[in-house]
Amino acid sequence: MMNNKYPKITKKYLVKNYINNRDMSQHRLAEKLKEEEYKEASLTQLRSAILRRLIKYALKKEYMGEIIWHRDKVNISKEMNQIILGSLLGDMSIKSIGSSTATITEVHGFKQKEYLIWKCNKLKDLGTKWYKGIQGTYEYYGMYSKCLSCLREYLFKEDDLMKKVLERLEDKGLTMWYLDDGTYSYRTNTLSIAMVKLSPKVVGEVIKWITQKYRVTPQKVEVKRKGGGKGYILRFNVEHTQRLLKFMRHHIPSCMAYKKGMDKEKRESARNKRLEYQREYNKTEKHKIYHRKYYREYYRRKYSKNTKFHP
Repeated sequence: MMNNKYPKITKKYLVKNYINNRDMSQHRLAEKLKEEEYKEASLTQLRSAILRRLIKYALKKEYMGEIIWHRDKVNISKEMNQIILGSLLGDMSIKSIGSSTATITEVHGFKQKEYLIWKCNKLKDLGTKWYKGIQGTYEYYGMYSKCLSCLREYLFKEDDLMKKVLERLEDKGLTMWYLDDGTYSYRTNTLSIAMVKLSPKVVGEVIKWITQKYRVTPQKVEVKRKGGGKGYILRFNVEHTQRLLKFMRHHIPSCMAYKKGMDKEKRESARNKRLEYQREYNKTEKHKIYHRKYYREYYRRKYSKNTKFHP
């Protein structure tokens, strides 16, 4: 017989406050119970009590990472395969659950909420769900899938990146990678892709692969990582940016259209910033010295000694 030490945790209470509440997790529910009713109990004891009653009443929830186990295989389409491959190089992560299944997760900020929902809908056959989270003043949105055996084929080590991912990656997958970790600069009309998590050896393989496949040569820029250490960013010049966008543009969803370089507001803002910078620079003494030197040389060449007049 189950110990009725916490009488408030009934089936009706769990359904109302946990099952039907999208943003409520077992840990948050335990904190709520501790604050309202059971102040002397520990969070571990309350979470254990909640879990025991969920099992007793056969209540299941698919939100906030509490995932139902599914071992049946799902037919992964070509589009889904490319989305997963490209996203794993970007912001998506995959975790092994037990010895026979795995699950994928991904988190984005408020600005990319629509993009996350779009990706969640594209992968709906994997049982993907999205949720909203708040950490302090930061609002974020996450996505996760059910535990599936077919996802284990995407478990790979960094050393296997070239063999298991890059050789299978196509235009759609590269687009997902760019949408996750890429940036389009309206000031210079160039794009870049961050690779701060990859080792120098793997970055070299990526450069070799993208050069052979798309005939573009990125510049490898070393940057400092937030947690310490160093990472790399691949930057493409204007010509190579347009060449890459030619392959990726029709794969970019409307919610991420600003990464095509076609956002009129951002383009106008970048133009105004360039003009403002130029006006400020023209007032500096450095520019005045350069201006005098340039025109002195210009007139010297224009009016040579063979002409009647020269300054």
